[in-house]
Amino acid sequence: MRMETFTSKGIGYLNEDALIVHPTLPLYGVVDGVTSLHGFMNDLKQTGGYLASTTIARYFTQIHRLIPLQEHISTANLLIRLHMQEAGIDLSSKQNLWGAAVGIVTIEKNGISYAQTGDCMIFAVYENDNVRILTRPQVEVLEEHTLQKWREGIENGLLSHTELSLIIRDLIIQNRELQNEPHGYGVLNGEKQAIEYVEYGRINRAGVKHVVIITDGLFWPLANQEKRDWSRMVHKIIEMGLENYAKALTKLEGSDPECVKYPRFKTSDDKTGIILTL
Repeated sequence: MRMETFTSKGIGYLNEDALIVHPTLPLYGVVDGVTSLHGFMNDLKQTGGYLASTTIARYFTQIHRLIPLQEHISTANLLIRLHMQEAGIDLSSKQNLWGAAVGIVTIEKNGISYAQTGDCMIFAVYENDNVRILTRPQVEVLEEHTLQKWREGIENGLLSHTELSLIIRDLIIQNRELQNEPHGYGVLNGEKQAIEYVEYGRINRAGVKHVVIITDGLFWPLANQEKRDWSRMVHKIIEMGLENYAKALTKLEGSDPECVKYPRFKTSDDKTGIILTL
């Protein structure tokens, strides 16, 4: 098996993404940290999103044996809760919580098991080049409402990222309240119910030649009215390689710093991915 990995910082102070590559077990994944809306930072200038993602990555790279992913996920979620308690975080408000989205796979002799939360995505690519989408971006529906507000702002003459960010602030707060809720999305944020919103699955390995795992920072941006073509994007990632793909993506993002041509919430997000060639 061959493996290609990549991670890079976006416009933020820290790279809140993390890679999971276990040194001996066939366990791989990406983690996308979610910082609290109240902007926690410890004495080392580390944000909650950074601490959540590194906590998860550290746990998964140090386990000694594979048990069902559900059990590992539960332990990682508990560790986030314990670290927040140690930091004196008020856990009664979702806006205070550190969190992370994950996309994790284990490669077995005859199968591939996976776990996912948030907007991390996992794909299987077959020998006939068909792309099988194993996950869904759980935040997509909520973000679409927020993006629509962003687009309306552009139509009304707002052409700076700062101005556009202000008009969606209330929606961002509302969406955060829907973490691990029936009409919301799953994220590992230390809440006990978080494990109920993680999605799991297993496929057999027959005919699978690649597994691609990415954080949402590697999603190719869409112009207005453009539809997401996951298969095309995944093939572009494989053909270009993660580093070259990320460079091209960052260049495109840099050509639209105010996020007007390609509506999005950050000029350039953290980017992390893994390509496994089986």
